[in-house]
Amino acid sequence: MFKRLQSFIQRHTEKIVAIVILLFLVTLFIWHYPIRKIPNEPVVTAPASQEPLVTPTIPPVKTADFEILACPADFDIYPSTTQNSGFTAVKMPITKSLTSVRHVSTGHLLDQAGYGMEFGTSYALAEDGSVYRWGNLSFEAGIHPSGFPQKVAGAPTSIKQLDGRFALTHQGEVWDLGMGETPKPVQELKGAIGIAQAFDSSVLGWYPNGVVRLYETWGSDGKPSTKKWELQGELTEIYASPYIALGLRKDGTLVHLQDNSFQNPTSSLQNIVLPNGEKPTKIETTMSYSTKAYIQSDRQKWYMINQDNQLVDATVPDSTIQPTATQHYTVALQKDGSVLAWGDLQSLLGPDYQSVTPEKAIRLDGLSNVAKLAVGSDHVLALTTDRQLLSLGSNMYGQLGRSSVYTAVPIAIGQWPGLDELYPSYESYIAIKDGDAWLWKTDDTPKPLLLGQKISKALNSHTLLTSNGHLLFLDPDGSNTCRMLQTPEPIVDVSHTWNGFLMVLRGGRTLYAQGIEGNSGPLKVSDFILNPRPKGVVTRVFGSPSAFALTDQGELYFAPKMVKGAFSPDMVPAQAGTSFRQFSPIDYVFNDGSRFVALALDEQNKVHELTLKQTEGSSETNIFTVEIKKTDQKAQQLTGGAYIDSQGIIHDTNLIADNHVSLPGSSKLATSSSYYHFPIEGRAYFFHHFVTQDGTIYWLGDRPFTRQESRAGAVVIP
Repeated sequence: MFKRLQSFIQRHTEKIVAIVILLFLVTLFIWHYPIRKIPNEPVVTAPASQEPLVTPTIPPVKTADFEILACPADFDIYPSTTQNSGFTAVKMPITKSLTSVRHVSTGHLLDQAGYGMEFGTSYALAEDGSVYRWGNLSFEAGIHPSGFPQKVAGAPTSIKQLDGRFALTHQGEVWDLGMGETPKPVQELKGAIGIAQAFDSSVLGWYPNGVVRLYETWGSDGKPSTKKWELQGELTEIYASPYIALGLRKDGTLVHLQDNSFQNPTSSLQNIVLPNGEKPTKIETTMSYSTKAYIQSDRQKWYMINQDNQLVDATVPDSTIQPTATQHYTVALQKDGSVLAWGDLQSLLGPDYQSVTPEKAIRLDGLSNVAKLAVGSDHVLALTTDRQLLSLGSNMYGQLGRSSVYTAVPIAIGQWPGLDELYPSYESYIAIKDGDAWLWKTDDTPKPLLLGQKISKALNSHTLLTSNGHLLFLDPDGSNTCRMLQTPEPIVDVSHTWNGFLMVLRGGRTLYAQGIEGNSGPLKVSDFILNPRPKGVVTRVFGSPSAFALTDQGELYFAPKMVKGAFSPDMVPAQAGTSFRQFSPIDYVFNDGSRFVALALDEQNKVHELTLKQTEGSSETNIFTVEIKKTDQKAQQLTGGAYIDSQGIIHDTNLIADNHVSLPGSSKLATSSSYYHFPIEGRAYFFHHFVTQDGTIYWLGDRPFTRQESRAGAVVIP
């Protein structure tokens, strides 16, 4: 039998070889084809007007097809070059310094939950009696912070004392200037001689007969409330902060009225006795929980009240005349008008200044001829001897009064002829022009990131996609190292997603890749199964707020399940029977307060709102569902959570209430980009950039906070 088989093979060698080659080619084709029918799988019933659809599956991914390699040696990362980007910054409107300031104070705002919100409101009382306010104006939805001083309309005249949002007139009326509301008198404190702000929403008023009243705009039942103390002896002053309230009697006795920590007040009414018979001459309450107050005695010695409400010696420079503290560091005004700082200064000066002692206090740049300091939880105001106002520290909510943090109408910020795309990230922008990638911060000149590599898309400043389908990973710390993901077919589109990346290869193969960046483990690539099989080919992927894929036939799919922080391989239609020509996610973290997490535009240019809901299937499984609502609105284009109608009007309910915002004149839009940032810590930001055909870049919405200002600058009015 063996001889007969050997004879048969010898006679038909060429035919057998041809059959083997054919079988190999067929196997190779099936292996790489993105979706194929598996025998014995049930057939999905399709509408009569459509071809029958099958339940597809994908063969296991060949690990060898995907590999992270070093970039070619000729890649010049962050090149040193004199090449001009072609960008020209638009000159901002001329501002003038806020001058003739009589008094300065801050709102006692705190991030009590510890979510990194560097709240801040600043106040200035001018010589003419006007009150200016900037920073957090309100916590009501739709009211944005102001980066420049605004005159408070309806504020009383003849103000004697201003402490945050509360003002005392010479006639003995206490006013609440409000947070987004019209100023109104506080009848419960009528006749007060002096006031002291405790929290931003509460104030103490004192009277000559030793009576002190605490007024809270929001009591335990949601209504204004008052509390009364009757002290023995005549008062000369009271002092307060979110952490403590102190009263000074005419005989020099200092009384601990109340511990205000986290709005859980406990009455004390205990005398604070300085050692050796010393009497207090200066008292400064602070925004620091660990250093609640500084007290100077008549022997020029400084004490402080610590977090345990104990009076202890304070170590301050000898020439200090006013020490006070933010939640992280102490600032101390010196006799010569300079200001020294110590404590945890890393947020202000960098990581090398985490623990600075008073003996090695740092002189703050830009502060001289200072007469008075006022601090918030994260910023410092300094009033000079010539009545000018300086600021430094956090500007997360515009509390420094030095630059705009929000615009309700598009304003031009630059000119960049030939700009193809502009991709925003948290602290910078990646601009693509003629395939070159430029790194741009709005307060700096664009710098080359990677030239000559035909970049087509940027996920951030260190993750780039080339037009020939290579995904590049640069070193975010700025070194010249570069890695590249090798794939069996060129990458058409890519997006960040939960614990990895979504990718679509040429031909529509849709992938979920993990382990490419950071410490997420070894490289792991899996195929998404689109079920039922789409008519078209996937061309776009979106990784937030869940995994979405859009085909060239307008079919929108999403991943409905996550297990242990990773997507399951199935994708299902978001809405069967509707063809979408554009899909625009907002990148919302799941937020009960959001109306939608994405917009979609159908073939009839109707706007659809997409809501993604999350339920817990188990402790390790998350199940997502999608609801799509068709609106009555029509649009020509989507960007983030905004749509532009046929008249060129920009609509975004997250940013602007005015429905008449548009690009100026006859501007024709070339490209746009949006950024909706929801951090684990810190403030959320929504903004858009519009690039017109002549290269003008317009900004609309929030300006992301990037860093604290370590050098003092003037508070200005545009």
